[in-house]
Amino acid sequence: MTSEDLRRAGYKPNNGLRDQRTALEWIVRYIAGFGGNPDKITVMGESAGAISASSLLCSERPMAKRLILLSGSPMLRRPSPMSVAEATYQKILMSLGIQATTVEGRIDALLQCPADDILSKLDPSLELAPVVDGEIFPGTPTFDIIQRKENSDTYPMPGRQWCSGLVIGHCGLDCIKASIFGFIIQHLKPGIGHTFEKSVRSSLKKHPGSADALLDGYGISGADVSDDDAFLAILRFANDICFHAPTRAMACGFPGDVFLYAFHEPNPWDGPFRGHATHVLDVAFLFQNFNDILDQSQKNIAKAFAKDVIAFSNGLPPYKAIAEDNGGLRVYSHGRFIYIPSTGIYETKGDLIFQLGNQFGLDIFLSAWESFLRVCCLNNEAYPVEARGKNLWDADHRKFTT
Repeated sequence: MTSEDLRRAGYKPNNGLRDQRTALEWIVRYIAGFGGNPDKITVMGESAGAISASSLLCSERPMAKRLILLSGSPMLRRPSPMSVAEATYQKILMSLGIQATTVEGRIDALLQCPADDILSKLDPSLELAPVVDGEIFPGTPTFDIIQRKENSDTYPMPGRQWCSGLVIGHCGLDCIKASIFGFIIQHLKPGIGHTFEKSVRSSLKKHPGSADALLDGYGISGADVSDDDAFLAILRFANDICFHAPTRAMACGFPGDVFLYAFHEPNPWDGPFRGHATHVLDVAFLFQNFNDILDQSQKNIAKAFAKDVIAFSNGLPPYKAIAEDNGGLRVYSHGRFIYIPSTGIYETKGDLIFQLGNQFGLDIFLSAWESFLRVCCLNNEAYPVEARGKNLWDADHRKFTT
């Protein structure tokens, strides 16, 4: 949480990320006393943890020698503008009944607020997330920025010089219904195809042909598309624009050794997501906690994935980096782990998201997805009543219009 009140009083934003950096600074300072080497630190994060880990690249100060990003990147959840944080702050004050006091009184009330009140009175859909503060997040990342090795003035990543190795990848369908995106938009499922189409056409109206290409490509529009089919198609688009495309873009832009992977092992447990390579499934395999109930081929995948992560963390190449001859994408799938040579990694034939990106640019589609999510939040009473139900989010300029 941040606001003008808090910043003027000296409380900096992005405290969660500042805590993480403080922990890493402690490790750098003291790890030698535990037999470690401060120049050989590896940081690994999954999903929101991968967003956190990737944010370290914006630091001038070296934080880690190697990064492992599992199903996440700066593009998965881009930092919010201050205007969004301010709207959230005002909603919190209203929920806690402290909006009418002085600035000092509001801050003191927040500091003294019992945890039970926070848990019981605050809407869980409130957008409490990192913000663009000019320091932890110096700006807003874009596909154009992260896929280039040259540094950008609008979103500098000096960490790409002090970090020498990167493992990055994603699951086959990170956005399947059990994911956070599925949870956020599930209340819109009745008529969701129409809702999504209306939002996309509004967001992409300055880019002729882009809305039709997106809606037709993913099979979202049309009177004969059921709510179930439209819901899954929208999540597939979200998977492509938030996980698949950013993974490839980060791999392209990283100047050091990059080890790219795709986790396509099917979810083995009974339930609605059996057979899908779902979000967090790679973590379940990586930590070996379920080996006693996996079949032998699944155990082989779990052990192979863990060995690759451990090798990389110890400074060894787990497989060939994408820049090397014949190196490429490591695929964990159906009991096997195979390589796809680098010449085929960025082949766009049949890969819809890259076809759309080549024609219109990926950034407009990510902004359209973010705009749709914000409308979901507005309709879900995360913002003041006068803003609810109105498309006040300016996707092109990433701010609320007034």
